[in-house]
Amino acid sequence: MIENAELTEEITEALGRAVVTNWGKLPHDIQQLLFEAAVRANDDANGFRGALAIFLHDHNPRTADSSQMALPEDDDEDDLPPLFPPGRSGTA
Repeated sequence: MIENAELTEEITEALGRAVVTNWGKLPHDIQQLLFEAAVRANDDANGFRGALAIFLHDHNPRTADSSQMALPEDDDEDDLPPLFPPGRSGTA
């Protein structure tokens, strides 16, 4: 079977859309494998890794809503939750 460039591009785009659509359903190890392969394929010269991470985070149903969260306008430390539960410290 001989593939032409247009068909190859169409298949690649369809697979890409399918991956993005189903990203949150994929096991973490498969996500990591695909993520690293995409970064390698794009040489990461222009910050592709970071842009891809943000894109996938924003398109994952499990994480998309959390990207909309913001800290309170008043950054008074008393209003912020503690970093660790009572009785625990930040050291191991």
